[in-house]
Amino acid sequence: MKIIISPAKTINDKNDFTYHLSADPLYIDKARALYTYLLSLDQTKIKSIYKCSDKIVKKTFDDLRRYDIDKGYINALFAFDGIQYKAMAPSVLDDDALLYLNDHLCILSGLYGILRPFDLIVPYRLEMGFHLDGFKEADLYRYWSLSDYFKNDTVIDLASEEYSKAITADKIKIDFINDGKIKATYAKKARGAFVRYMAVNKITSIADMEKFNDLGYHLDKDRSNDHHLVFIGG
Repeated sequence: MKIIISPAKTINDKNDFTYHLSADPLYIDKARALYTYLLSLDQTKIKSIYKCSDKIVKKTFDDLRRYDIDKGYINALFAFDGIQYKAMAPSVLDDDALLYLNDHLCILSGLYGILRPFDLIVPYRLEMGFHLDGFKEADLYRYWSLSDYFKNDTVIDLASEEYSKAITADKIKIDFINDGKIKATYAKKARGAFVRYMAVNKITSIADMEKFNDLGYHLDKDRSNDHHLVFIGG
């Protein structure tokens, strides 16, 4: 069983904790090629690709020159700083829960393809949906072709649509609905809580996933099936 989640746009640049299972990312060679391409871009080109503010453009441009992708120094699980990761609260998980995540959790990444929780990374900003004119493969979905990595696993899909569609393997989609809608902020928090629930309880079966009831959620049996679990409430 593998759990897939999205990265966060915000990444910590402080290394306060390094886990003993720290490792290089699986696809560091392909990541290095991407990083080299990004380094070649001027700020005007970065803005045209990223479609972001001048402040973010400058930070992205400066960060690319500040870090060496071959000297990753912060574990991916502790690097990302979005709502989902705050709800996951990995820094207060015990060692058994962290080991569970090491075995089961995959963070999908525009720069690194797949990140295991304790892969060492540098701060970066590159979304999977970006179109990279001038790179050898402008479409990052085609560049990464991640599905083969998961071909022997049951995939529990807690990723956003942007990242989920990077994998064409069969998945069990998990959704969280509030007042009849999937609301982004609530969904991110619920996804983090769900990962935490799985890690703390060492979940390995669909039946045990269905028991999730954190943050006021419960399984909607009428909307759920073998390939889609829907939780309502929150």
